Amino acid sequence: MDFLVVIGIIVCCYYSNKSKETKKQAEKDNKIVVICPHCNKRVSIDHEGEWVCPHCKKDFTYYENKNSQSRGEQKHNDKDIHVHCPYCNGDVTIQSEGTWNCPYCNKTFIYKDAKVYKSQDTCNDAVICMITLFAKLAKADGVVTENEITLFSNVLSELDLNLNQKKEVQEIFNREKKSYHDYEKHLHKMYEIFTNDREMLLGFLEQMFKFCYEDGGVHPEQEKILQKAIDIFRLSVHDYQEIKNKYIKNLDKYYDVLKCSPSSTNEEIKSCYRKQMLTYHPDKYMSKDLPEEMLNLAKEKTQEIQEAFEEIRKSRNF
Repeated sequence: MDFLVVIGIIVCCYYSNKSKETKKQAEKDNKIVVICPHCNKRVSIDHEGEWVCPHCKKDFTYYENKNSQSRGEQKHNDKDIHVHCPYCNGDVTIQSEGTWNCPYCNKTFIYKDAKVYKSQDTCNDAVICMITLFAKLAKADGVVTENEITLFSNVLSELDLNLNQKKEVQEIFNREKKSYHDYEKHLHKMYEIFTNDREMLLGFLEQMFKFCYEDGGVHPEQEKILQKAIDIFRLSVHDYQEIKNKYIKNLDKYYDVLKCSPSSTNEEIKSCYRKQMLTYHPDKYMSKDLPEEMLNLAKEKTQEIQEAFEEIRKSRNF
């Protein structure tokens, strides 16, 4: 599944380059790089004190905490979380899950699920959202198929992840594939990450659609997730239709072949298919001593009927 590998690599590179650029610029300007306690995004400041995050526009206070009275102390409140930096083991006070900078060694660590990780030992939020949403799509059509598990295994083997990251991704997929009903919060998280990158949101929506189509068609429950993504990502119906047209064939001609319509029920379609097959099946004409050209036409018609039924069946997932 090259398309999953591509988006995973894009996401990883996006955050890696963004992080490096922020640090380099901060070092150049002699700035202090901190993590906003509200939106968890990097902010460059000049000194201790009160600041306003340029991303979420909320106030925060920065105090260095070097375990020394001359350095001052961080302010604490009931929501403070006390953790140990995974690099230097220093005591660090944080306010929530997310990405943080250690005030002692200035290295980045991540706190989530009540655990502290080195930044290189866990995946960033965008990759986690991506894996989670594909797990939700896999479950949405009822059963996670062997084909979908194989697709995920291909992602796992192709992405440039270390052993800890691969283990994390595997655990996320296995956990999230059990239910698909809480997918909206992950769509919101993806939008939050790429709020100002419409092309990335469009690209991710396309990969979601392609994931469904590659497994045999878009199930109605999967369609609900895709439609919700349109709303949350603030994309248009036109955007969605353009993506959909890349993968869904025009089925009108197939309905015409079976002598039915898009409004026909699945049972009606099956009935029309059987009727057309009985009418044109070559075995019906073998005993009538017809010219070979007529028999060949019957074979071609039978193949056309079979193709039409398979395409409609795949689009409706029955």
